[in-house]
Amino acid sequence: MTGSYFRGDAEAVLAPQDEARFDTYYEQLNGYQYLKQLDIGYYFYTGAYANDILKVLDPADKTIVHIPNVNSRESTKDKIREVEHLIEALGDWQGTDPPTGFQLVRTPAGRLLRVADLVDDDPAKRERVVAALKDPAHKFDRDHVDLIIALGMAKEGFDWVWCEHALTVGYRASLTENEGKGLPLYIG
Repeated sequence: MTGSYFRGDAEAVLAPQDEARFDTYYEQLNGYQYLKQLDIGYYFYTGAYANDILKVLDPADKTIVHIPNVNSRESTKDKIREVEHLIEALGDWQGTDPPTGFQLVRTPAGRLLRVADLVDDDPAKRERVVAALKDPAHKFDRDHVDLIIALGMAKEGFDWVWCEHALTVGYRASLTENEGKGLPLYIG
């Protein structure tokens, strides 16, 4: 459904009768409890997305980052290394918080970030992180988590009470006629 709204050309993705079977975005967005505003921006990069992501990711904002699926063109095919690279770019890794499984990262400014890694699919690690994110005792604790890293295209996180920025890494070949290649983009 998103293709009919975000394609770079005038071709319809779905026939009108097929599109009518889906809820519109404003109907879906009305179901969110915490979402107060939705702005969509595009940030272009060349080369590997992981090298430029900090140009749009502000560690001071509560953020969910959706990295690309390993089968996509923009993926390095090593999702674990992509998360490690992002954590290294944010600052110095301080270890893992035992109760939550969150990665602890000290930024150059001295702030300790609590990063929930939903990319690692080791069942023991992922279950601990998911349980910590769902823990009702921390639902309204702004300092519980600072950054969530997830895999895929915006499947979770938009209704996180503290989320200030959702950053989804994507690729659209239809945006340009650059020798048959498109420019990658961030949607945030």
